[in-house]
Parts: sequence; C-alpha cells; structure tokens
Amino acid sequence: MAGLKSKSPAEFFAENQNIAGFDNPGKSLYTTVREFVENSLDAAESIGVLPDVELNIEQLDQSSFNKLRGYASTKRKDLNLYHGSSKKRKIKEGVSQATGSKKGKERSSKEGKNTGIFRVTCRDNGVGMPHEKIPRMLGIVLSR
Repeated sequence: MAGLKSKSPAEFFAENQNIAGFDNPGKSLYTTVREFVENSLDAAESIGVLPDVELNIEQLDQSSFNKLRGYASTKRKDLNLYHGSSKKRKIKEGVSQATGSKKGKERSSKEGKNTGIFRVTCRDNGVGMPHEKIPRMLGIVLSR
C-alpha cells in the first residue's frame, strides 16, 4: 500500500477546480460573490453587530485590466515582421468562407469586447485581518 501524499491547498484546488466552484466563468463569479458575502456576514456576527455590506461588480475590458495590473501594452514598431502570420490568417478565413463556416469571423468580432474579466470588491463593518498580516497568511495557506 502506497503512502498518502500531502498536497498544499493551492495544488489541491488547482487540480480540483470544480470542488471550489471555479470550473467555469459563471460559477467562478457566483462563488466569489457568495464567499465575499458569507465572510462579511461571519465577520460582523463575530463582533456582535448588524452587517453592513457593500459589494461592487465591475466588468473590465482587456485594456482596463492591463492598466489595473500595471501591464503597459505597446504598438508594434514594424508590422512587416508579422506579414507572414496575416497571410496564414487570411488563408484560414478564406477556407472558412468557402466552406460556409462563419466561426472565424464571429470569434474575431467578439474578441476584446467581452473579456469575462470582473473586478469584485467588498467592504463591510466586520472584524478584519490587519493588512500587514495578509501576505503571511496567504503564504501559509498556499504553501502547505
């Protein structure tokens, strides 16, 4: 009989996203909101006050998300470097048009507009964790 292997919570949930509720975008947003609200209610209850919870959900486009995380996008300096890849793309589009398939066009028209990236923030009046302890606590949870 083989011995049991211990996994960190991060490893376990990365392999079993469905258990945590993060196996698709809709469930991920629902799980995030539910966890925020449950934690806010528990934090207020632990100090014996009525909860006051403010939850904001904001959908971000790709450029807003990149700006938020400090990623600066740049324009390509020499478009001729990418000339070969655009020929391949045109050939693929031509094939899909010839066969009557519109999938290639639909994907490109939706790209960038509906990214599925949301910024969820929650403020409450419950007892919280001191900010300076958050990195250490996350490190403990994710590394064990």
